[in-house]
Amino acid sequence: MSSPNILLTRIDNRLVHGQVGVTWTSTIGA
Repeated sequence: MSSPNILLTRIDNRLVHGQVGVTWTSTIGA
């Protein structure tokens, strides 16, 4: 039960960090 949760959390963090990175890049680029 703990393993799947950790896996989902890690995937979520990756997606969130990716979105934040894209947002920052767009803001700095603009």
